Amino acid sequence: MFETFDHTADLGLRVTAGDLEELFAEAARGLTSLVVDDLETLRLDRTTEFRIEGDDLDLLLVDLLGELLFRFETTGFLGRDFTTVRTTGGWMSRLAGRRSQARTTGWLARSRRSPTMA
Repeated sequence: MFETFDHTADLGLRVTAGDLEELFAEAARGLTSLVVDDLETLRLDRTTEFRIEGDDLDLLLVDLLGELLFRFETTGFLGRDFTTVRTTGGWMSRLAGRRSQARTTGWLARSRRSPTMA
């Protein structure tokens, strides 16, 4: 589960989950929710996979979210369904979503800001 809240750095994202795989997947869903108003209306017409390497869980989460932002900014890909699996030396992520050429309507679009991760 995720929720957003006002924060001095513009907006915060609080994520809770039963295990690490679910935590990473919910954080990814939370990030996408900042781009679109209703995550559930995002159609699924393509999938993609990528691997993130490292041992530090905090940095791996930041890297995951950074990769998602990179893919959105460079290709327009928005994920809705996320599967993350911890592997030796990192994480493997599989995303189902769509490439969007339309104007986004979520918080990021309304605020015209680029998210930063601290």
